[in-house]
Amino acid sequence: MATSFLRTLCLSSLVAATLCWSSACTTEADQLINRQSEVLQADPNNVNALILRAEGFTDKNELQKALIDLNRAIELSPESARAYLVRSEVHIKDRAYDSALSDTNKAIELNPELSKAYAIRGQARVELEQNFTQALTDLDEAIKKGENTPLVHRYRGKALIRLDRKTEAQAAYQEALNKLSTPPAQGFERSQGREMVEIASEAITQTGATAGFYESRGEGYRLQKEYNSAIEDFTQVIRLNPQSALAFQKRADAYYATGRCEQAVSDLRTACRLGQSSLCEELSLGCASPSPEASADLSSSDKS
Repeated sequence: MATSFLRTLCLSSLVAATLCWSSACTTEADQLINRQSEVLQADPNNVNALILRAEGFTDKNELQKALIDLNRAIELSPESARAYLVRSEVHIKDRAYDSALSDTNKAIELNPELSKAYAIRGQARVELEQNFTQALTDLDEAIKKGENTPLVHRYRGKALIRLDRKTEAQAAYQEALNKLSTPPAQGFERSQGREMVEIASEAITQTGATAGFYESRGEGYRLQKEYNSAIEDFTQVIRLNPQSALAFQKRADAYYATGRCEQAVSDLRTACRLGQSSLCEELSLGCASPSPEASADLSSSDKS
């Protein structure tokens, strides 16, 4: 039935883990740190516990504490590829790209199968602007070995732009956005939306505007409840591709969220006609005036 067009476009997936909103609760990173601290109290030279606790500190952005643990782990076990890999992640977060490059070189020397080490080495090389061809080789190797993430594809786009391979760069950025197209888990809508907006904006600036980039950025704005910005981007999609039923449907959702019922119904009917339904003119949202929820959305729209 045509009422299928009334469904929201992105439904949150089932909660993957219980989220804790109370300040009295401990995060998963805190729990990891506490558990490994207990292990280290009994066995101060436990390399695995040092690495695990460092990962917890890294998740909390307590980078100096992470480095202390990782330096100790490497001192105790200089052949631990994993310790060098985790330390390279800390260096990347700290923007110490030379150090990240050095650690990934060592990690790969010790274990050539570490897919994430290739990803981080490629990222470091792009940031250092040293060797974009080698950076691309590293990123491709990371994907080949299983590190098929939005970040890897985004950095492939960055490297390809610097190698003056614009068409391939567009494809790399689009693949990064495709990896983010699945509905986020409950509580992660805004963070995923911000990532989508950041990557799509970079892609538009670096490689040029495409309907796909505008659609992804519009969806990113929608996830953050920045509906006016979402409407602007879905309008750009429609300008570039007037036959996109999905763009009309997504813009209708954004119009509805801001209480603009007339525009929402109009877009839904257009989407319906493009979908070749025979019930298009019967569509009605029954929202002559903005609902309290929609008004609240409108008042907070474009604030982040």
